[in-house]
Amino acid sequence: MNSPILPKEVTKRFDFSNLFKKISFWVAGLVSSAGAFLAWYITQPEVVQASVPDWLVTYSSLIVMLNVVGVPLATSFKQKNLS
Repeated sequence: MNSPILPKEVTKRFDFSNLFKKISFWVAGLVSSAGAFLAWYITQPEVVQASVPDWLVTYSSLIVMLNVVGVPLATSFKQKNLS
């Protein structure tokens, strides 16, 4: 039985043209992670809350609040070149 000759593997370089199509996924993931952290933080006893740095709670809150602008903006970039 003859085996087919396999083509040489072509090295693909990173293509920046689809970067904005993927950015809404990453923004939504970041916002979801920050929201999950805040939900966890609120449910913890006071001793655990005291051990979490204040800057982490502040940045997580800001990320969740920026969700109102960040996700729609990233989604509009994502859908800009789809037509």
